[in-house]
Amino acid sequence: MIVTDEWLNKNMTLAGGYTKRQLALLNVSWPPARGWKRWVVGKPVNEVAAREFELLAGGKAGDAVVGLHDATKVDTSADFVVWTDGACDPNPGVGGWGWHRSDGASAFGGEPETTNNRMEMTAIVEAMKALPDGARAIIHSDSQYCVNGLTIWSAGWARKDWRKKGEPMPNRDLWLALDAEKKRVRAEFRWVRGHNGNAGNEKADRLAVMGRETLAVAA
Repeated sequence: MIVTDEWLNKNMTLAGGYTKRQLALLNVSWPPARGWKRWVVGKPVNEVAAREFELLAGGKAGDAVVGLHDATKVDTSADFVVWTDGACDPNPGVGGWGWHRSDGASAFGGEPETTNNRMEMTAIVEAMKALPDGARAIIHSDSQYCVNGLTIWSAGWARKDWRKKGEPMPNRDLWLALDAEKKRVRAEFRWVRGHNGNAGNEKADRLAVMGRETLAVAA
C-alpha cells in the first residue's frame, strides 16, 4: 500500500502521535527529525508492516510517543495523556462533556441548559479533578478558547480577579475552577484540530455526545 496523510492521521496513538516501533515500520529513525511526515507520504509500505502499524495505534501509557505536528517533542514526561471535548446542540442548549486518558479511565456528563464553551471547559475541569495530586498531565482540547485561555490569557485575567469592567467575566466560575486545578496538578495544555481523524479527539467527542444524548433522553 501507499502511505497517505489520511492513513497516518487515522492511526495515531491515543496520545496523539506515533510510537518508536510505528516509525521504525516506516523506516524513520528515532528520534525523528522535524518534517519526517513528508518523507514517507507517497511511499509504499508492505501489508504486514502496515497491519502492525495499525495495531500499534492503540498505544500504551508508557509508550514513547512523538507528536504529528511537533516531531521533536516526545511525551514521556507525563504520567497521563488526556483528551477532552464538549458538545452543545443547539448552542446554547443541551450540552455534554467527556474525557478519557492514557490509562483507560474516562467519564462523561451533561447539563440541560449550557453553551459549547462551558462544556469544553467542564470537560477539562472534570478530567483534572480526576487526576491525583501532583500528577503530570498533557491535556488535549480542540477548543482554542480553552487552550489560549489556560496558556496565554489566564494570568492577565487572574490579576483582574476574572472580571471585565468590574463585572464577572463570562464563565468566571469555571475559570476559577480551572485555575485551582492548575495549582494542584502539573498540566500542559495542547490544542488539537477537531473532527480531523485524530483518534484521541474523536473518542472524546463521542463521550461528549453521549453525555448530551443521555441527558436529552432523560428529559
